[in-house]
Amino acid sequence: MDDIDLDNLPHDPGERKAIIEYHPNQRDEVRRKYWIRGPCQPRSHTFEQRLVGNTGNTLRRFNPSWFDQYSDWLEYSVKTKKAYCLCCYLFRDKNKAKGRKIGFVTEGFNCWNKSDRFSVHVGKEINSFHNIAKKKCEDLFRQGQSIKHALHKKTNVMKDEYRVRLNTSVDASRYLMRQGLPFCGHDETMDSSNRGIFLELVKYTAEQNEVKEQMATVFRFVEKNGIVKERFVGLIHVLETCSLSLKSGIDSLFSKYSLSLKQLRGQGYDGAANMRVAKKHFEVGDFFDKVYVLVNVLIASCKRKDLMREIQRGEIEKGISSGEIKTGKGLNKES
Repeated sequence: MDDIDLDNLPHDPGERKAIIEYHPNQRDEVRRKYWIRGPCQPRSHTFEQRLVGNTGNTLRRFNPSWFDQYSDWLEYSVKTKKAYCLCCYLFRDKNKAKGRKIGFVTEGFNCWNKSDRFSVHVGKEINSFHNIAKKKCEDLFRQGQSIKHALHKKTNVMKDEYRVRLNTSVDASRYLMRQGLPFCGHDETMDSSNRGIFLELVKYTAEQNEVKEQMATVFRFVEKNGIVKERFVGLIHVLETCSLSLKSGIDSLFSKYSLSLKQLRGQGYDGAANMRVAKKHFEVGDFFDKVYVLVNVLIASCKRKDLMREIQRGEIEKGISSGEIKTGKGLNKES
């Protein structure tokens, strides 16, 4: 596909190439550029007279006032000395009249003594060739009609659901191709008990995704006698195992039992590889596993915790002295 210079597209309708001659991925860009630019209307041009009529002895010329009457689509080509329709040029290949030679579209119009042909071209019906083409032009220019802008209106939940469906279809396709299995079934109707391997695999995967994720919550605390104890609090249903969803579940649990997060001194996730990102990246999962082990080793020994506090205190004092760490209320607290 060759690049096109949208700013230098031919303005004269007699010099343009048909929309269908552009690459399919470029056609809408070309249409949008022409529609934004507007029809070619050389109002200051000196329009030549020509012999028209049945006897061919009547001189007529293009009337510039027609530009005002049909301002959104009527064009004039200085090269061919004929009138054209911008809307039908842009979408003639998508309408029922594809391939036909039509005045105002392929052949051009120059019967200046028959100005009623302009209104005939537009048509009285809403589904006329011209009106359908004009509606397509308006829809193309209206940003809200495009898929790109429609996606921006969707919520994050809806976008995630779309991605899940897409990934499921792609994964199912890859599996069948690796195994050399057929996609289609003999009967893929809704009432069929076996709609083919692909549809059945997608259906099975969807059923598995409907199972809710659960997070078991355990509180570790020190009682008044200094003994460390653990208590199982309960199961929390979460939408997924990403950090944001888990945090939301913890917040709801604390609110339920009127607990304050300010009293929380730390938190850990048993088996961090269950986190959504860690599932897809081994290095990430391995990193969180090591952090989890390191934290457990430190908090299991008072000597190790005191040693880490001393090291942290020394680093903070060094940073404050060099000006790298700022001081103030609420800063540099022990986490």
